[in-house]
Amino acid sequence: MKNIKQLFYLLFVLVFACKAISGNVVVFSETEQNNYIGKYVWILEDTSGKMNIHEARNSGKFKLSTADVPRFGFTSSAIWVKFQVKNPLPKKHLILELGAPLIDEAELYTLNDDSTFTSVTVGQNKPFYSRKYDSPTYLFDLYIEQGSTKTYFMKIKSYDQIEIPLKVISTMQTFSSVTTHNFMLGIYCGIMLIMVFYNLFIYFSIRDKSYLYYVAYILVVMLTQTTFQGYTFKYLWPSCPRFEVASILLMSILVGFASVEFLRVFLNTKQNTPKLDKVFLVAYFFYGIATMLVIMGIYQVGWVLILSIVSPLSMYMLFVAIRVAGMGYRPAVFFSVAWSIFLVGVFIYAMKDFGILPHNNFTVYTMPVGSAIETVLLSFALADRINILKKEKEESQAEVVLALQEKEKLIREQNTILEQSVNERTMELKEANKQLNETLTNLKDTQTQLINPEKMASLGQLTA
Repeated sequence: MKNIKQLFYLLFVLVFACKAISGNVVVFSETEQNNYIGKYVWILEDTSGKMNIHEARNSGKFKLSTADVPRFGFTSSAIWVKFQVKNPLPKKHLILELGAPLIDEAELYTLNDDSTFTSVTVGQNKPFYSRKYDSPTYLFDLYIEQGSTKTYFMKIKSYDQIEIPLKVISTMQTFSSVTTHNFMLGIYCGIMLIMVFYNLFIYFSIRDKSYLYYVAYILVVMLTQTTFQGYTFKYLWPSCPRFEVASILLMSILVGFASVEFLRVFLNTKQNTPKLDKVFLVAYFFYGIATMLVIMGIYQVGWVLILSIVSPLSMYMLFVAIRVAGMGYRPAVFFSVAWSIFLVGVFIYAMKDFGILPHNNFTVYTMPVGSAIETVLLSFALADRINILKKEKEESQAEVVLALQEKEKLIREQNTILEQSVNERTMELKEANKQLNETLTNLKDTQTQLINPEKMASLGQLTA
């Protein structure tokens, strides 16, 4: 009786275990292709980074993931992922999508029927043209017969934050996903390039250096966002995987420099808030250190330093903009609103990275959408700034014209007074001259009268 109970208990445990294992199998379904399979995968963190596929297969340290998209942050460990896929449908060609373009290396191992493995390696450390599919995300072929189940292992290593958004989709769904990504990027880049050419045109028209700084800022932001999405590797430097690994750090540093410089020029912080402006020099110092770390290949420390700078610097920039807006400078209001929208996008993207918000198209595209809205609003801010400068110039010119008119009126009045004074002086001189002539005439007559008697007296004497 005791043995029967033990046997019954053992059968119960086996049935429950089988049910649990079968519940962790990814069952392909065409109606649920947008769901991530994170809760169906088993995770093993290899701290040495040297474990091979056979050691990983035989390891008993795999743990079932509890998140739709497993995340590990910055780590030097190799992450092993194990999962099973069952295909109940006739189409045997499926696609495994790893939607993390910044992963340095991802290697997929397929367990064959003869207990051997075949592997495919992709990642940023390989040229882009070595990929089978022309997509910034990583796509792997899965060939599973109808009704069959296959086991897969994936090894992931990266200097960047590691997140594992995995999907099992059909080939048609793959085409739709790639098309959607390309379409979204096209809209984003179109908006940014329109802003670039528009502001360049205005710069060449009015020669205001704020527009030149803004154009540089837009270009750097656009390159940074497209680098996050993996498109710069696809279109700009597909043969330079080493630069691709460092590019996202360098772009993050450049966008930091460009945003600070644009703010300083646009809000004229050197004059409006000279004490607050000096704090930006500290940010430049730390960005310089981060640049040196990237050049030396110390990527993870560089990433940590960059992320340590970005959050407080972004909030400080918003504080400075609000402070300048409080001084009555209207363009600073536009800047504050635009920068706030961009920070909201960054915040949502960061919440996605921390696992607080789900990994979907909304959270993935909030940062580029926020930067596009920010770009448009800042263009309005620049236009408003030009209108203010134009109004100030017109008021200044009006004041100059008024001053010139007052001066001209004063000169005319002075000339009139001077002319009157000259006329009066001339009349006085004429009168004095007349009197002088009369006096001279009288003197001559008197002299004549005096001379004539003397002449007669002298003549009388001479006659006598």
